[in-house]
Amino acid sequence: MSGDGPQTEAAGGSASASADPGGLTVLRCIGKSFGTKRWIWSAAMNQWWKKSYSAGIYFEVEEVGGLRGIHDLSRVITRIAADPRAFVIRGALTDGARADLGSGLIHTVRRIKKPRDGVAATFVEVPRAWLMIDIDNFQMRSCDDLADDPEAAIQHAISEILPEIFQEATC
Repeated sequence: MSGDGPQTEAAGGSASASADPGGLTVLRCIGKSFGTKRWIWSAAMNQWWKKSYSAGIYFEVEEVGGLRGIHDLSRVITRIAADPRAFVIRGALTDGARADLGSGLIHTVRRIKKPRDGVAATFVEVPRAWLMIDIDNFQMRSCDDLADDPEAAIQHAISEILPEIFQEATC
C-alpha cells in the first residue's frame, strides 16, 4: 500500500495495524444492533429519551493503520461516525483471531478480552498514540448546542475538566 494516507485492511490483513500506535480497530455490529447510544424525540412526552446501545457480542472487524497524525485520525473517525453500527476500541485483534478471519472460515469475531471457559481471547490491549475521553454528567452552558456548534461545547468541557496539558491540544 502507498504511504499516501490511512491504510484500511480487512481483519485478515497483516499485523501492521495492530502494532501501529496510531492505528485503530473498528468494530461493526451485526444485523440491526447499534454500537452507539441513540437519542429519540418523543412528541407525546415532548422530550428526548436515550436508548442505550445494544452492540451484541459478534462483530465485523476493520483494522486501520498508517495514520500519520491527528488529521488522518480525524478523517477516519469522521467516516466511522456516520455509521451507528461502528465504534472504535483501543485493543487489537489477537494473532489467532486475525488468522481465523484471514482463513475465510469465519467473517465475524466474538469480542473477548480475557480467555474464559476454554474460549481464547480475540482482542488484546495495545498502546495507542491517541486517547478517547467520555465525559458524562457535565453541565453544559445554556449557550452550548451540540447539534449546531459541538466544537464550542467540547472546548468548554476541555477547559473546565481536563488538565492543562490538554488545553491547547488539537481535537
